[in-house]
Amino acid sequence: MQRYGEARIARVMADGEFYRRAFAALKATIEDKGTEVPRDADLLADHRLVRMETGVPKIPERARRRGADGHERHGDGAIAHLMAHHATELAAAPIEHRATGTKRVGLGAFGTAGGGNDYGGYGG
Repeated sequence: MQRYGEARIARVMADGEFYRRAFAALKATIEDKGTEVPRDADLLADHRLVRMETGVPKIPERARRRGADGHERHGDGAIAHLMAHHATELAAAPIEHRATGTKRVGLGAFGTAGGGNDYGGYGG
C-alpha cells in the first residue's frame, strides 16, 4: 500500500459476511445480465462449485476437480469473478498524469504510429 497508496488498494477480509454480501451482489448482476460467466468449461465448473454452508455461499474446503489442462482446480475462477465484480463496486481511484515532454502524433483509436500505414479506411 505504501507504493500505490490507500486510494488504489482495497483491503478485503474474505470472511463469511464478505462472501454473503459479495456473492449476493454477483448473483444479482449475473441474473440481470450485467456480467457473464465466460463459456469456458473450467470457469463454468468453478462457478458450479459454490455451495451454501451455514447460510454463507462458499466453495467447500474439499471441493477439487481436474481442469482441462490436467491441473487440480478449487474454484479459483469463481473467486476471481467475485473479486473482480467487487472491485467494480468500489469508488474509483484518482487518475494521475505526468507528461513525458515528448509530443506524439497519433492515429486516433489506433494509438501512435508512423506515417505510411494503410488501415483500409480506419483510424485516419
